[in-house]
Amino acid sequence: MRICSLEIKNFRAITGLKLTDLSEVVVIAGPNGCGKSCVLDAIRLLKSFYGGYQQNELQQWFNEFQINRSRKEDMLSLFQDKNQPLEVVVEILLSPQEKNYLLNEANKLLQNQIWQGVSLQHGKGGFTNAESLAMEQRIYTPIVEQHTRETVSSLINNLNQTSHIGRIKIQPDSTIDIAPSQILELVFGNYKPQHIGIIDYHGASRNYAREKINAINLSLESNEQQLRQHTLYNYTNKYLNLKAEMASGYIRQLLAKEISTTGGEIDTLTNTLKELFATFFPGKEFLGAQPQADGQLLFPVRTTSGAIHDIYQ
Repeated sequence: MRICSLEIKNFRAITGLKLTDLSEVVVIAGPNGCGKSCVLDAIRLLKSFYGGYQQNELQQWFNEFQINRSRKEDMLSLFQDKNQPLEVVVEILLSPQEKNYLLNEANKLLQNQIWQGVSLQHGKGGFTNAESLAMEQRIYTPIVEQHTRETVSSLINNLNQTSHIGRIKIQPDSTIDIAPSQILELVFGNYKPQHIGIIDYHGASRNYAREKINAINLSLESNEQQLRQHTLYNYTNKYLNLKAEMASGYIRQLLAKEISTTGGEIDTLTNTLKELFATFFPGKEFLGAQPQADGQLLFPVRTTSGAIHDIYQ
């Protein structure tokens, strides 16, 4: 998934911006205060209007900017010209692999989406009231199954389109118009980075704090939940517990090797750090997690002279 065109009007520091024929890598450069971060904020806003990786994701966007959606004055703080509408338009291009996944999993994805709409108690984490589960299923299952059958064909037709356009338009009176897009609702509403591209945001403040490894969590589910929560918002937590994440990945990889003949899972975080060092720190090589005789795990970096230092140094 990638953005191939983007248009922003009257959003914070941006009077008007139109980008077309975007390649896979785009660099936004300019002096402080010119509106670079506003471009990313507009993309996050549009994405959260169509779907969230977690509950109340859209509300998190407004909370980040201390905006009460029920107050017109707060909403107007997003407008550069208070008398003109705010508009964000994005064109998304899906890869063949993503389209195939959506086709193969269409029924399951649509059912999950429809359940969230027809049952107030059925959210991304499942039913909130266990006692009403039987009643919920009895009442809503026929409705969900029928709606799923009706929408699968439209999903298949929409996937045949070359690209998919999302648009939000907010009037000065806080009226919001969202262009319908079944594909973007599914793509932006499902956190499945192995199958569907995600929008991952890193803020301007990126500092790794020193840490001491006290406990290691080997649960894949909790690890995915943590990544989901920090993908777009609460992004400062991305830079916490770096060593603990690498240590848990290292141990999971050892366990996977013991029960698999395919060599185990790939420690993507460690490999990514190795690539970053090779690209941005010439002459330094990150060696990954290194077990010691006393039971410790070290995370050394080797320089061209052969000297070794910790990754945090």
